[in-house]
Amino acid sequence: MLEGGGQILRNAAALAAITAVPIKVTNIRASRSKPGLRAQHLAGLRLVAEVCQGKLTGGTIGSQQISLRPQHLTSGHHIGDTKTAGSCMLLAQAALPCLIMAQANSSPAGKMPDGQTSVVELRGGTDAAMAPPVSYTEHVLLPMLQRLQDVKASIDLQRRGFFPKGGGRLVLSAAALPQGACLPAINLTDQGQVTSIRIMAHTAGEIRAASQVISLKQWQPGCSDPAREELTVQPALGIYQKIGKVKESVGHRMVEAAQKTLKQNLKHIPIECETVAETSDTAFGDGTGIVMVAETSTGCLLGASGIGERGVQAEQIANTTADELIEAIYSGACVDQCSRQQIMQSRSHQDEINAGKSIVKEQGCQLASMDDNSKANRGRVQRDLLTPPRI
Repeated sequence: MLEGGGQILRNAAALAAITAVPIKVTNIRASRSKPGLRAQHLAGLRLVAEVCQGKLTGGTIGSQQISLRPQHLTSGHHIGDTKTAGSCMLLAQAALPCLIMAQANSSPAGKMPDGQTSVVELRGGTDAAMAPPVSYTEHVLLPMLQRLQDVKASIDLQRRGFFPKGGGRLVLSAAALPQGACLPAINLTDQGQVTSIRIMAHTAGEIRAASQVISLKQWQPGCSDPAREELTVQPALGIYQKIGKVKESVGHRMVEAAQKTLKQNLKHIPIECETVAETSDTAFGDGTGIVMVAETSTGCLLGASGIGERGVQAEQIANTTADELIEAIYSGACVDQCSRQQIMQSRSHQDEINAGKSIVKEQGCQLASMDDNSKANRGRVQRDLLTPPRI
């Protein structure tokens, strides 16, 4: 099963654009508290319609029925803007397959040089709940597609954006396949041995003028969230201070907790750590997140990610994310839960264009054969896998 109505819309729109087959989708999110299209869904549909020069009907907020009549996929410059904190990366999910196939499916009259590159500016939330964060896409998904299918795509992260205002911006570049070409089938059945793990954490916040700060007399110790910084100054000082900013130490705490959990369960695996404190130029709003990537001897990349939540300790976020990565490794799968959906989407597109059948070993509820790294932790693995992961 795929996630709710949004995933169905993205897949359906992308497949329609690639195959030039009109589609009609009804009862969109009919059982939700706010049924119909939301801003993020609409932004994705409009982006795909633009890329395929198609006609979108029913494209309004709240609409429970849409139709898309695609024409020809085109390489070029496009903009996708959620105008909210909606995920930029879910827009990229819908657009990327279309951009890759643009040249391969363009009309003979509109044929352009092979390898034409499209550029899509995406605006909204770069690190949003219920969606892969930008760092995951950059360090797991795109490298996997490059290795497996020679997909040439990259992300230029210009500014992170967080809930509730968004404000993030990135540029997705993707080279189209040569005219008449198709993506090769995927054969991914051997996880191999884990050779390295990388942990990346970030923190971000806002800078406000001293005149916006409450006076020292109004402030009481202990009134703020311990994970946040509430500095106060006298307005007369005329200086700037960091207010409501996630402390840089939160990122370090996440990395340290994740590293400890991973070392307990994956001994003798080198772990590289990176913590970035974003500035007002590189992030809008305040937030924090962590991404972990495990690389194996057969070239597999398994990832896990976590987004900071108010009231949730940094260590808890890190440990939950680390456990997710450990579970993926112990399962013997060649893709994690998040990239699984992307790979599935790619496989669907391949079937539509006769590129052959793909074989991918996915994460399931049965324990795969265990390597030397995990034998000592058999008890933990069995406990973690008692409850099958949601797919």
